[in-house]
Amino acid sequence: SGTESEAAVPPPSAAPPPPVAASPSASPSSGCDSDGWCPSPDGPTQQCRDDAGPPWADDLETYGPNVRYHDNTPAEPILPADGACPGALAGACAVKGIKAAYLDGPIDCGGQGWFCRIMPQPGWGDCSYGDCNFANCATPNADELDTDGHCHGSDDDSTYGWWVRDHHFRGYTGTLNCCCGWGEPMHGVVNRCDYRKPVSGDEVSTCRDANEEHSVDFNPTCDAHPLKPDPVTNGGMCWTVRSFAAKDDDEGGGGGGGGGGDDDDE
Repeated sequence: SGTESEAAVPPPSAAPPPPVAASPSASPSSGCDSDGWCPSPDGPTQQCRDDAGPPWADDLETYGPNVRYHDNTPAEPILPADGACPGALAGACAVKGIKAAYLDGPIDCGGQGWFCRIMPQPGWGDCSYGDCNFANCATPNADELDTDGHCHGSDDDSTYGWWVRDHHFRGYTGTLNCCCGWGEPMHGVVNRCDYRKPVSGDEVSTCRDANEEHSVDFNPTCDAHPLKPDPVTNGGMCWTVRSFAAKDDDEGGGGGGGGGGDDDDE
């Protein structure tokens, strides 16, 4: 933040090699069942009443066989320079292909959780959805700001694909930067972040909003912690998707999921 001394900043690591855009999956039906339903993300469902988009269980009827909700969207997963999926997504990439792995998971962060930042992307998204909620600690006077994009995460790996699906259909457009680690790994990186709770099978039929129905309030501030290099560019277990989310005029954007929905920002 603006009050940190330069001496508190760890020396940056060498610049990583430039990332490369991922090629399409070799088999669009990978991970789909014999009827052509491609669970996106994998079940069991954690979709609550106010999650945006069509009901997850209706995707076969909504999109047709061997198609996921995001298959025909501009979303572009970015691979590291070595062309291999990041470790947290390696298992999913092997089963269902790169794009589905990046957007559905499942992720393997070793049970440490995850956090994502939807960052402005020229020509695609600039927080016009109205829910910028954080600042990167590298931004001057970060604790006075919430204008760098939208931050959201969880301490439970299983929530990842459900959050992505919800925010895709909410139209939270931009570049999606996600990393393993919830809580302490975020100290010195972001000043605050929203939280999504895991939804058990016992509560999924009655949950309204997994982004709200909890008591987690993650506001560590930047001034309270030494500034860290951003894990996205300094060797973190991270992954990136350009041109994330459905714009208002895109087919399949908006709408309530799980049998209902409203327009509240999350």
